[in-house]
Amino acid sequence: KTFGDKVEFDSDISVSGNSNLVGNVSIGGTLINTGKAEFKDDVSVSGNIDVAGNVSVGGNLTTTGSMTVGGDNVATSSGLATVSAALATSIGNAEVRANADATALAIALG
Repeated sequence: KTFGDKVEFDSDISVSGNSNLVGNVSIGGTLINTGKAEFKDDVSVSGNIDVAGNVSVGGNLTTTGSMTVGGDNVATSSGLATVSAALATSIGNAEVRANADATALAIALG
């Protein structure tokens, strides 16, 4: 059946087949996705992101705030690492095996 006007439901809606939504979608509660989610365009998050698994970035990664990395052998770069702000480490060792371009580099080894 095709609806030409706005349709409102006062209770749950269950769809057993595929759903194609054309236009904007607004969810007022929690979205629980039990399968893989793919996005063909930008994704914007205005709050925090908590990731329980691994993160893989296929392109450039830009951070405008601070970045905290913990654990042993956690920061690895096989190419050129460019730092345009202060880089500080006070616990452990800092090792550079490739090119390093740092505008304001401060390393205090502990």
